[in-house]
Amino acid sequence: MVSLYNFNCQQLENLKAEDVIVPELLQILNAEDLSYEKLVPIIKEEAREVYSFPFLKPEFCALLTEEIESYEKEKKEGSLPNGLNREGWVLQEVGINLDLVLLPYINKLIDHLLSPKLQVDSNHSYIIRYRADGFKSLKFHTDDSDVTFNLCLKFEGKGNELVFGGHFSERPGTPTMEEAASSKGYGEYTHTVGRALLHSGWVYHAVKPLLEGVRWNFILWGMKHDEEWKRTFYEELKQSLREKSKKTFDSMKVGD
Repeated sequence: MVSLYNFNCQQLENLKAEDVIVPELLQILNAEDLSYEKLVPIIKEEAREVYSFPFLKPEFCALLTEEIESYEKEKKEGSLPNGLNREGWVLQEVGINLDLVLLPYINKLIDHLLSPKLQVDSNHSYIIRYRADGFKSLKFHTDDSDVTFNLCLKFEGKGNELVFGGHFSERPGTPTMEEAASSKGYGEYTHTVGRALLHSGWVYHAVKPLLEGVRWNFILWGMKHDEEWKRTFYEELKQSLREKSKKTFDSMKVGD
């Protein structure tokens, strides 16, 4: 889908890694002798196999958020970002190819933090927004991904911690908060602008209510094409979300 939106900031039309990724991390990831040991000083394991690290420059996060706010004012309709969040924007529709710039570096991080078997071949990337007076929390769930990259673009408020419930195999179904709190993989994370999280898509996680203010995050779901159905999964997902969004907007118009 080609966006007809005209950017306020022309930098977003021709993004380069050195313009958006923090220099400290970029230097490490570009080194020929990249290893887990090289990453240790800047990463933190927030929960079992859930890692955080500084990634995007805060000034770029602010620029991107401002651009999306402008896009929202100009273009009211668009696809839902996923099956759970109601407030968000699919970056492909906006015309921002941030995923193409970041993926080579995300794959390097996956290789040394998670597993080489999870290298991303296709992705679905979007921005979501939480508001105290709107969409403010999210129940326990897993993602439609092999790997999830989650980065905070803006956070002005209280609450909204991300809760990880580990890997569950004791029983079918979604874990309760009590079960998650007693699991070995439990952890809570408070978002910081520019800092990213990386974890496998099947780790259960939830979002606590935002008590006040607003939070924006950039999400990238990635899949490895190790099975045939994965090759078309995200295109089919995007089409489904577009159809669902259209029905939602059409029903709102009828209500008006």
